[in-house]
Amino acid sequence: MATIQVKAAAGIKIAKENEPRNYIPADDFILVEDSHYYRKAIADGDIELKADEPAKSGAKAGAK
Repeated sequence: MATIQVKAAAGIKIAKENEPRNYIPADDFILVEDSHYYRKAIADGDIELKADEPAKSGAKAGAK
């Protein structure tokens, strides 16, 4: 499954998926599975998604 980087929104305490006593930190991004649980929390504003890093320069268009 794909992964995403997230952190808790300021002032929000939200548990990791399937880990009710382990919380997502608000001060640093962590790597989690891209699941409905995290996507709903992003939509609700409880966690923030890290913006994608730009593509590396020098990559050839259409390269296989």
